[in-house]
Amino acid sequence: GTATSVNYASASGTATSGTDFTATSGTLTFLGSETSKTITVATLSDAATESAETVLMNLSSPNSGATITTSQGTGTINDNVTPGSSFAIGNATAVTEGGTLTFTVTRTGSAFSVDYATASGTATSGSDFTATSGTLYFIGSSTSETITVATIDDSTHESAETVLVNLSGANGGGITVSQGSGTINDNDP
Repeated sequence: GTATSVNYASASGTATSGTDFTATSGTLTFLGSETSKTITVATLSDAATESAETVLMNLSSPNSGATITTSQGTGTINDNVTPGSSFAIGNATAVTEGGTLTFTVTRTGSAFSVDYATASGTATSGSDFTATSGTLYFIGSSTSETITVATIDDSTHESAETVLVNLSGANGGGITVSQGSGTINDNDP
């Protein structure tokens, strides 16, 4: 019937703070006739296929004459990656300056979406190609989607150059091949 408080703090069990969950801590205050409070822990999605993992919640420093009878609780994070589901990106067929590189991303299993972003290999974004990024969504039974990268025709004589496309942030699956490469051939004398 009297107000009391207790401190709480999350801890890693088999799950890792910052990778599998967001650490949290604070104080719970119980007023008068309150008999329960809730502590929430945000979990983080990743592309790894893994076993169920545990997060711990520890209680400490009760005040107002209260005691702690159970000082630690356990929460379980189940994996959201379907085993055998994955994404892979292929290399693009070479093009001449001003052409469009086409990268094909394939899906195995029931994975849902994957993020992508271009990166400079030996080619430079803005002068050799137009940077692009986004998310590919695989709907229904679709097993492949494409990413296009526009190249820029310049008047500089140069060697063949490469553009990279990187996959990340898979939803519902892993990534087996995370980087594709495309070649831009020069067309200047």
